[in-house]
Amino acid sequence: MMTTCENIWQADDHQANRAEELLKKLRLPTARRCFSELHDQAPSKGWSPMQWLTAILEHEVCERDDRRRAARRKESGLPPGKTLETFDFELVKGVNKMKAQEFAKGDWVEDAHNLLLFGPSGSGKTHLAAAIAYGLIDHGRRVLYTPTTTMLQRLQAARQDQIT
Repeated sequence: MMTTCENIWQADDHQANRAEELLKKLRLPTARRCFSELHDQAPSKGWSPMQWLTAILEHEVCERDDRRRAARRKESGLPPGKTLETFDFELVKGVNKMKAQEFAKGDWVEDAHNLLLFGPSGSGKTHLAAAIAYGLIDHGRRVLYTPTTTMLQRLQAARQDQIT
C-alpha cells in the first residue's frame, strides 16, 4: 500500500507530457530539460513538491543568468582573457587589488561616478579596465568596450551626418 507522500509523486505520461508542453510554451528550457530527472529523484531525496519546484526554478534562473552573462560578455567587445584573476598585481605597482575588486562590483556606477586610469604605455591600463568591466558584467551590468580612436571616429561620422 502506498502512503500519501508517495502518491503525490505518481504522474501518468499524459500529465508529464502536458507539464513539459507548458514549460516549452512558457519558454523555460532548463526547467523542461530537468523536469523529469528531478521528478524521478524527488521521492528518494525526500523532497516535497515545493522543494522539487524550487529546485527546477533555481536551475532555470541559474542557467538564464549564465546565458545572459555570456551574451553580455560577447556584446561588450572586451578583449578576451583580461580579468582580475589574470591581472598581475605584483608586477604593476600602485594598483590596489582590493580596490580593483571593489570597482568591479559597480557601486561607483550606481553613484554616477567616473573611473579614469592613467599610466605609461604598457602599464596594464587596458587589462585593468577590461577586468573591471568583466566584473561589472558579472554583477548584472551592460558594458561596451571601445578604443578611443574608434569612439572618436564614430563621433566624427555622426557629426558629419548631422551637418549634411
